[in-house]
Amino acid sequence: MRDLTVVEINKNRLEWARRFGATRLVEKSGDEALKEIRELYPEGVDVVIDAVGSEITRRLAINAVRRGGGRIIFVGLHDNEVKIPGNVIVRNEIEIKGSFSYTDEDFRRAVNLLEQGLLDPREGWIDIRPLERGQESFEELTGTYTKYVKIMLTPGE
Repeated sequence: MRDLTVVEINKNRLEWARRFGATRLVEKSGDEALKEIRELYPEGVDVVIDAVGSEITRRLAINAVRRGGGRIIFVGLHDNEVKIPGNVIVRNEIEIKGSFSYTDEDFRRAVNLLEQGLLDPREGWIDIRPLERGQESFEELTGTYTKYVKIMLTPGE
């Protein structure tokens, strides 16, 4: 059996993670999240996907993976430059890879999931707003409360 643990401070996003297949939910951040992950997985986890990209979440990822082949995929673009513990990465033989999403193949796969009915945007995980609400939407998404996993901005008519 495989575990899919999601670390998130927003209750609504955690609920969506559970609906999308997460097997464990950790509603903590930083050192508190790392402590719980270490209690759940004393040897560390196999793979971490950091979808935030802050210094705190990147350090959490590095400290949460197992020694000798743990892998981290950085997807989030929050901070351009961060300090990370290079010696820990080398000594623990951690593999780090960057991944920029939204390739043509990503869009094809997403459309395919929608066509198969495996994702339904009407379920409430996404909101569509006018571009003028962009700043407000970004602030909402970075806060601890938002109803949505994603907010799509559309240009005015």
